[in-house]
Amino acid sequence: MKKPLLVLAIMGWCLSQTVLAEAAYATFKEAIVGANEKSKAKDYTGGRADLNEALVLAKDDRERAATINLMAETYKAEKNYAQARNEYARVVALPEAPKATKVQAQVESAKTFDTEKNPALARTEYAKILGMADATPANKVAAQIAVASSFIGEKNFEQGRVEHARIVAMEGATLAQKTTALTAVARAYDAEKKYEEARTEYAKIGALADATPAQKSASHLAIAKTYMDEKKFEMARAEYVKISALADIPLNDKITAQLGIASTYSNTKDYTNATAELNKVLTMEGLSANGKANVEKQLKAIAVLSNK
Repeated sequence: MKKPLLVLAIMGWCLSQTVLAEAAYATFKEAIVGANEKSKAKDYTGGRADLNEALVLAKDDRERAATINLMAETYKAEKNYAQARNEYARVVALPEAPKATKVQAQVESAKTFDTEKNPALARTEYAKILGMADATPANKVAAQIAVASSFIGEKNFEQGRVEHARIVAMEGATLAQKTTALTAVARAYDAEKKYEEARTEYAKIGALADATPAQKSASHLAIAKTYMDEKKFEMARAEYVKISALADIPLNDKITAQLGIASTYSNTKDYTNATAELNKVLTMEGLSANGKANVEKQLKAIAVLSNK
């Protein structure tokens, strides 16, 4: 008779411990605090145990989403990115979770593939945002930028140009984002020495309806550089002259353009005109002391060359 009584006593003790374990925290907030403390101590298994309790105590999908996001963070800390993605997918699937939280969970899922240096799968995850009903136009533009940038990072310039071009036509794309996208397309052509195509894209920046004077001057400067790279100095000079005629552009752009004009002459050994253009720089507003010293150095070098 003693053995059954002993078994019953042990069972009762186990049951009491289970109840105590289940009642470790009285509130959702307490469970989250406990989880955070354990995670801070790198006890991720213990932290997840507390987070699972927090899930039981959570009153709505907002709190559930916050808890699962923390769960994903513990897996990322352990470099278990596959399980982290599983957790982010749970957040996205919560019907009443805040829209922004769900979209950010999808972004974080994509970022885990970036961390694993798997750009193809990262793009797949970013692309899902484009089809999310909860995503705002701004969210979709950001996702498209990530997709486009990923192709450029792989030096897949052709597809990168295609993806960047889509940004310009997207609802919610800001002027800065459109400019950045067009610049990326142009630079991709530049990288392949396709200068004519690059100039077409740079020109689109200056032609944007809401382009600022600074963006217009940057467009001309970029076009001028492509001509300089091709040693088409007269064409480059024409672009630099256009900048000089623009109103309300940064003083530094005006100085850069004037230096560019001088450079087109010095590159063709027209030292008389190069000297005249450099002397104009010395009288320009906004020229720094270092800038002045550099111009004077160039003038001395040209004087030596012209006497040879």
